[in-house]
Amino acid sequence: TRDRDAFAAFQTTLRTILQEFSPERIAVKWKPEAGKMSAGAAALKMEAVLLANSPCHIDFVTPKRLQKTEPVANSYPKYMQAAALAAMAVR
Repeated sequence: TRDRDAFAAFQTTLRTILQEFSPERIAVKWKPEAGKMSAGAAALKMEAVLLANSPCHIDFVTPKRLQKTEPVANSYPKYMQAAALAAMAVR
């Protein structure tokens, strides 16, 4: 989390993805900034880069909101299911 080159590479990659896909809205799972179950420094830095570079609205989705969302079909690979659930929560 303290490697300048890695951070710059992450930002460049994120910008490329945002330009390529031109999202209308982005969903991010909400994590507290302090206290129990808080986001780590790396997660907060990634959120900051996303906020600074996003061409659209970013929705921070709470765990409570995710619980109210219908589970996603098994048609998504396991590693994509949490992201798909967050996307469903903001539509």
